[in-house]
Amino acid sequence: MAFQSGSSAEPRDVVPQTRRHRTSWMVAILAASLGAAVWMIGCSAVKPARTMRFSSTLPVGDYFGGSGWHPSIAVSPDGARIAYVATHNGVTQLYLRQAGEWDGRPLPGTGDAHTPFFSPDGQWVGAVAGGKLVKIPVAGGAPVTLAPIPYEVHGACWAADGWIYIGTEAPLGVLKVPVAGGMPLGATGLDKRRRETDHRFPEVLPGGKWLLYAARHADQHTFDEADIEAISMKSGERRTIVKAGTNPHFIPTGHLVFLRAGVLMAVPFDPVKAQVKGTPVAVVEGVIENPRIGAGQFSVSADGSLVYLQGGVTFGERELVFVDRSGATRVLTAKQRPYRDFTLSPDGRLIAATIEGEVTDTWIHDIARDAETRFTSGAERRTPAWSADGKRVFYYGYDKDGWSVFWKPLDGSGAEEELADMEEAPAWPGFMSRDGRALLVAVATTSGRRASFMMSFANGRKPFPFPLIATPSDKDWGQISPDGGWIAFNSDESGRQEVYVATFPGIESKVKISTEGGRHPQWSANGRELYYLEGATAENPRPVSQRVSLMSVPVETTPSFKAGTPHMLFQGPFFSSEHDYAVTPDGKGFIFIRESQPESGPGELKVVLNWGDELKRRMPVN
Repeated sequence: MAFQSGSSAEPRDVVPQTRRHRTSWMVAILAASLGAAVWMIGCSAVKPARTMRFSSTLPVGDYFGGSGWHPSIAVSPDGARIAYVATHNGVTQLYLRQAGEWDGRPLPGTGDAHTPFFSPDGQWVGAVAGGKLVKIPVAGGAPVTLAPIPYEVHGACWAADGWIYIGTEAPLGVLKVPVAGGMPLGATGLDKRRRETDHRFPEVLPGGKWLLYAARHADQHTFDEADIEAISMKSGERRTIVKAGTNPHFIPTGHLVFLRAGVLMAVPFDPVKAQVKGTPVAVVEGVIENPRIGAGQFSVSADGSLVYLQGGVTFGERELVFVDRSGATRVLTAKQRPYRDFTLSPDGRLIAATIEGEVTDTWIHDIARDAETRFTSGAERRTPAWSADGKRVFYYGYDKDGWSVFWKPLDGSGAEEELADMEEAPAWPGFMSRDGRALLVAVATTSGRRASFMMSFANGRKPFPFPLIATPSDKDWGQISPDGGWIAFNSDESGRQEVYVATFPGIESKVKISTEGGRHPQWSANGRELYYLEGATAENPRPVSQRVSLMSVPVETTPSFKAGTPHMLFQGPFFSSEHDYAVTPDGKGFIFIRESQPESGPGELKVVLNWGDELKRRMPVN
């Protein structure tokens, strides 16, 4: 992928784009270094290197960043390389660019990758790709799988102690993976007494005595409100370093930098004592940040080079669309919102959707009126599912001292009611059986995988979830057939997610349905067809417009189960989440969440050389 660059000597972090010409920003780094050397030789007094600001621009139609705004750029410790996620000709993957090169080269096996990071010696690039933690030699070669990652990763750090530290999601804290590969181990644990929900964006401080990370609590709606904490690698002592911030990073100038509401903040910091030595101040404005996941688009090398993507706060704008069986699409929502997941009411009139933002809640969308009403109000009330009669909505959230499954009457005739206390593990409500006797839920486990549970409403008493499919493989989805005799689900027991059908409730006579991977199966209203999603792989990425395929399989459920050959109905740029599509009860089509990219993707990378020297002059460290 070729870059075009524009340069400017204006003493600001955000500069207007000037005329374009083919000049590598890496070439500019070398030129700046050469100029500094000549200055030092020709003068008796050494003066600080001059700070330079310019921007590198991708060709028209290409853009930086991937889906969901996970971290997408990283600079090697010596500033000589940059790894970045970008989309070229509609295909999103990881690129590496080295000093003196005109173009970045795509790294094999990194389709839809995110969270790039470098080894301390700069000879390896790590990333999350295809549900795996991988490392790729910068000299060239195929990715090396370090560990399967069946959960979300939020930030990664390759430390000098031989471990890679990764931020995760509840009920896990920060995990660590051997750089040679192996099973992840726990590095931090969520503190239930403090109502912690996440530990993300870890970094081991120089000397290896402290681990830095962002900790979010149940009463903190976004990571802009999170605490930046440090834990002693020896004693386990924990300290709150900064209130309100995310993406902490220590740089050798003696400063801690972090993000808050799209603003890069800095404060003098002692990495040995894990103590700040002043008050944080804003140093760069307009850095792209998604406060919901806490990820910011910036990176600082050990030599003080800063790179970042400009754009400020974004929650990821998307839209709900109706797609007929031929693939023809009609927009259902006039206004784009940060839709995360949704389900369709049994009568097909209403959509219950999670809308993220400064406060994340479940909303009810009236399709005919294109109008939305807030349905919940609380800590993380999300991932809704409908009761069989359409009179109640299930969802999960954080309450008192742990995660719980709730339900609430749609008409407002009753208050929110807790159905099951899941304590430390989030539980995602799935689908209720058509007879209203069973609700399937996916529960996060301490292994990082998801297990299928069932809540029975058959006896009229308060339901309690019990394991439905007890195997070590990951199962995060399940739907019971309309006749109640079969269950469709996806599992990674074969090494990748595939779709299966088994008898219900006995979970016997299992039949594999998908042939090239698959997830999120759903039955047609008459039970004669089964649908599922097939996505691109890290090894074979697809253009954004073809990212997700909807597959259809003819099936028979009586007198025994029979499945035909899967075939594709259509493809599209659809968002992936817990509940990411719905089948309309009339059988005429489907509803999806559609990404708003590529319009939302920036095509310009901001570069500041010798930024560390400027920071030292602006904020001296004793």
